[in-house]
Amino acid sequence: MHTSIEDVISSLVLRSSFWAMTISKFNKRETSEKTFLMGVTFNGNDVEFIYNFDNLKMLHLDILDKLFAHEVGHILNNHYVRALEKNIFENNLNHRWNIAADMAVNCNIPNFPKSFYCGWDFHTIFPEQEGFEDGLLTEDYFNKLKEDEEESNDDSENDDSEEKDSDESSEDKPESNADSEEGEQSNNESDDGKDSDESGEKKTETTGSDQNDHTHWEESSKNSKDPNIGYIAENIFREVIESTSREYTQSFGSLPNDLKVRIDDFIAPPKLPYYEIIKKLVTGSRMGKQKISYSKLNRKRMYVFTEDDELVSHIPPFPGKKNDVTFKIGVVLDTSASVPITDDGIYEALNGLESILKNDSNSEIILLQVDTDIREEKKLKSIKDIHRIQIKGRGGTRMMPGLNRLKELKVDVCLVFTDGYIEDLSSFIYSLPKKIIWILPEKGSSERMIENIGHIVKFPVSDL
Repeated sequence: MHTSIEDVISSLVLRSSFWAMTISKFNKRETSEKTFLMGVTFNGNDVEFIYNFDNLKMLHLDILDKLFAHEVGHILNNHYVRALEKNIFENNLNHRWNIAADMAVNCNIPNFPKSFYCGWDFHTIFPEQEGFEDGLLTEDYFNKLKEDEEESNDDSENDDSEEKDSDESSEDKPESNADSEEGEQSNNESDDGKDSDESGEKKTETTGSDQNDHTHWEESSKNSKDPNIGYIAENIFREVIESTSREYTQSFGSLPNDLKVRIDDFIAPPKLPYYEIIKKLVTGSRMGKQKISYSKLNRKRMYVFTEDDELVSHIPPFPGKKNDVTFKIGVVLDTSASVPITDDGIYEALNGLESILKNDSNSEIILLQVDTDIREEKKLKSIKDIHRIQIKGRGGTRMMPGLNRLKELKVDVCLVFTDGYIEDLSSFIYSLPKKIIWILPEKGSSERMIENIGHIVKFPVSDL
């Protein structure tokens, strides 16, 4: 019998469990919900592991390790963030999404138990139970479940219509009062006796929740007022997985190959090497830019200035210059309604800015959120500044205000993240920054208004 959740985690870590090592990095919160076992969610700042120790303390370590793998599997599959992007909770589709998510996770965990006892018979979910094949995407299971629901609804409507027809045909048949009174009396007796014992008190039977009970996901999304919670959650998930994989490798050696592939896919860099792209354009600017610098005092020639050491000036008398390695990056982020707040839109832009800061801390990034006008101007000095960004705008599209502002600021290079559906800039060429890089998605974008104006690069988009 385990004594605490820390005891469980430490025992599994000693058995080289990557899953337990990952769980150890989460904030832990115990709940008294009798029908709850465990779950992982995002509380707005950190990853949170919620558990009921009274229910899981009786489980064997092997089963607990599989359940930890299940919870971390939801993170590696990014199920919480994908649900936010698809408006699953807003459209009350969370039950179907939760079943699909569990199917996608469980079929990829070797020897995952189909049931176990933890105070009640806990049944897990597999694709084969619904007649689906293993190894599909969560969205595939989601769509298949939707099709099954629609077919069952059609069947129930047909059954209802048949019952209605039979009821109408039986209206003409007389029913004896004695039979009717006897039926009502028996029904009342059964209702009075339902869920009651000999003393007349109602019985309460505790039944556990299904594995697809991810109510804390929905609570987290509704409690958060930050519209950028998906981006924040995804980056914190990546940081936790990346640090855990690094520590695991140092302590226990290489990760299993299939797990390493999944982790590499999850913590993959942005879709384009943004730093390498801008580096080619700003190399000349950095070599040509200089700033005033005082030359170091040559102690051997100190006599030139004075013979008394106490009177030596603290400021060298010959001002000089040195190369200015910093450079300004101006970023126009198109926050109009046509640009999605997903990994194929605004999130990709934020991931790109994070990549630039990681590669060069000397960069000064000025971010402008623009739809029909500049909605926010902000200097980004650290990755935390990016995580705190709140998307503003979501109206029409007009990039000229942002481009004019960056020309005033004399930035070294300008990145514009947009879908290309903007105003015609051909008559404003002399009002634009000298070096512009247009960054567009491969699908759903247009180059017509920005042809022959700067450089155009496109990033791949998902097929989901």
